[in-house]
Amino acid sequence: MNFKDVYSNAKVSFLRWRANRREEKKSEVKEKWERGHRAVLVVLCVLFALYALTIIYPLGWMLVNSLKTKQEFLNNPWPMPQQLMFSNYVEVFQMFDLASMLFNSLSLSLTVPTASLFATACVSYAVAKYKFPGKRVLYFIAISIMFIPTTGSLPVMFRLMHDLHLYDTLIGMILKGATGFGMNFLILYGIFSGVSDTYAEAAKIDGASNWRVFLQIMMPQARSTMFAVWILGFIGNWNDYASAYMFYPSHETLAVGLKRVSDNITTAGDFTLDYPKLFAAVIITITPVIIIFAACQKQIIRLNMGGGIKG
Repeated sequence: MNFKDVYSNAKVSFLRWRANRREEKKSEVKEKWERGHRAVLVVLCVLFALYALTIIYPLGWMLVNSLKTKQEFLNNPWPMPQQLMFSNYVEVFQMFDLASMLFNSLSLSLTVPTASLFATACVSYAVAKYKFPGKRVLYFIAISIMFIPTTGSLPVMFRLMHDLHLYDTLIGMILKGATGFGMNFLILYGIFSGVSDTYAEAAKIDGASNWRVFLQIMMPQARSTMFAVWILGFIGNWNDYASAYMFYPSHETLAVGLKRVSDNITTAGDFTLDYPKLFAAVIITITPVIIIFAACQKQIIRLNMGGGIKG
């Protein structure tokens, strides 16, 4: 073996050693990063678990105490009930006419988000896909409205609904909610802006009208996002106290009626200090929202759009 062969073998061995050393360093760095990553995940899990506990525990405590008698709760609210008093739910449902409140809440929570979503989809689609004079001004107005405090427009809205004879009517509440602007406008504007025009062009070649392109081509592209927006609108209207109290007073919703139930129990009423019945009314009020959110949480979290162009 000559000097050249010895040199080549030594060089190859050195290169292999350096490559192995690099791999070992990469493995060490990767292992350290994974350990740090796991530690961060553990801390976050603990924090979120504590946060979830602060939400779940009051609900569980309220559910347990809604099944007690008045005297049992006043004596000690912490132990489990000696006897399950499901009659609290029946009595509070009958005495305070929660069925009527439930109907009013459902009528508002189903119609207002639907009208609002359709109006917002029309406006956001037109601004995103069509060119017309004042397009930038309209977009600026849509954003500027979000900076106006709600309390600043309430007197004008109250007077307007009175003058148009829409006060205390379901049609008035629907028209009030179908503004077409707000945060939902920005969400749907971004969605429609990201949809390729190839869909619309192909449909128009086949003779589709603008409305057909919008209803059958564009809206299905944004259906997951629109469904999530509708669910959030449903929950928002279900929990809305101010609008129903001010503009829909003779049609008591659960959010408004719960205040009457609370006043009847905490002040001089037929159920004075009967807090288990108040807890039962609260459980009845929040149960539909919890069920809907639990069933649709994936759609709410995703807020994305399906579909795409291959090519």
